[in-house]
Amino acid sequence: MKKLKIVFMATAIFLGIGGAFASRIRAKTDCSSDTQYYLAGQNYFQAGGYGDDYYCQEAPFDCTYYKPNPLTEPNSYAPCVIGAYTPIY
Repeated sequence: MKKLKIVFMATAIFLGIGGAFASRIRAKTDCSSDTQYYLAGQNYFQAGGYGDDYYCQEAPFDCTYYKPNPLTEPNSYAPCVIGAYTPIY
């Protein structure tokens, strides 16, 4: 009985941690409707339309950024889409 209790507790902990990560990932994808920016050097530029002006190749770094609080922090950018920014010419 004691082993079963430990298994249930461990399962509850892992589900709680997984739920925290899942909600964090979902919140990050909500930014896709905001204006997207890409980083070039130390400057951010407006990316344009996904599929028309750029796309994000699969890569382990940030492709585009957005402004989470444009009114209170106009020069603050946060990562939105993961990948490699690739302009379409």
